[in-house]
Amino acid sequence: MPKKLIPILFRADVSHALGTGNIMRCIAFASGLPKSFSPTFVLRDYPGSDAILPIIHKKGWNIAKLPESLQEEAEISVIKTLVMEINSSLIVVDLVCASVFESPYIIADYCRKLRAIDGLYVISIEDNRLTYFTSHMAIIGNTIYPAYEKRKKSQNCLILEGTKYFICHENVTAYTKKSRIIRRIANRILVFIGGSDVAGVTAYVLAAIQENVVDNNLKIKVILGPTMTRSLRYQIINMAARLQYVELISFTDTIGALLLWADIAIVGEGTIKFEAAIIGTPTLVISQFDHDSKPIRDFISIGCAMHLKFSADLTSSLIFKKTMDLLADYPTRFAMSTAAKKFFDGKAVKRIYHELKKRSLC
Repeated sequence: MPKKLIPILFRADVSHALGTGNIMRCIAFASGLPKSFSPTFVLRDYPGSDAILPIIHKKGWNIAKLPESLQEEAEISVIKTLVMEINSSLIVVDLVCASVFESPYIIADYCRKLRAIDGLYVISIEDNRLTYFTSHMAIIGNTIYPAYEKRKKSQNCLILEGTKYFICHENVTAYTKKSRIIRRIANRILVFIGGSDVAGVTAYVLAAIQENVVDNNLKIKVILGPTMTRSLRYQIINMAARLQYVELISFTDTIGALLLWADIAIVGEGTIKFEAAIIGTPTLVISQFDHDSKPIRDFISIGCAMHLKFSADLTSSLIFKKTMDLLADYPTRFAMSTAAKKFFDGKAVKRIYHELKKRSLC
């Protein structure tokens, strides 16, 4: 007799403005769970959200679309109905975005309302800048130094905090088992600023290389984010067509092989910097907006990445110089790779699943 599937809801959003970080983390979470789980993704019908649906459909998971302008109370009612229809007792909420930090209790209020749904256990994916949680279980994977954090007294919430709870895709985790070779002669660069790259940093990086490169020994792979605007995507495609050493890669949830291939990665300030760290890829972080928050300061302090702020002061020649200097500096790249591995192991989902089993929730 086949084993009964365990329904689990994932509530996350994706759009041109929000990017893909939240939804991809939920996809990574779902992918790392045993096959006995049956995920349903609940997301708003924001512009750009359709770009991520093929990944979810390909895995055979369910999707419930909410109207873009649906009021929160109506959303809670829809989720309550969905919980009863599929008989789910678990929901993972991953809705932290830039606007949340202007109203830091908005996620706590939302989780409190979900928690009022009879029989529903609420797991929230939180951020190190937040201090108050009302879910049953709060996951804070971007905390680098958990022993030094101060949290407000939360309502019977289990807080799982630290890099060992950073959720990454099983494909990334699989590559931690392979030997990470830091090559002395380096020429491979992976560029992925983010799912949307709202500031257009990718095009700026390509322009910096195009304007300054003196030989074509470089090998560069650029990942096209699925929620990039059409104009930015065309700009990047046109630039790459003139650069024989640049290869464009379609967005994928199997990024581990690309990070292992790269001698260095040029990334944005989102989740990709953690995935590069897990695999031990030396990294140049170019932040679009989050230049000086506690999470990014703590991350850079590990020693696994260099940081440049995307601003009027960041010239193409400086981007090129920092890139080429890092490629040429074997000792620094080796030290970066070694430092990262001390903080990350990619086993977060297994740890979270163990906590759920301890509570007889699966």
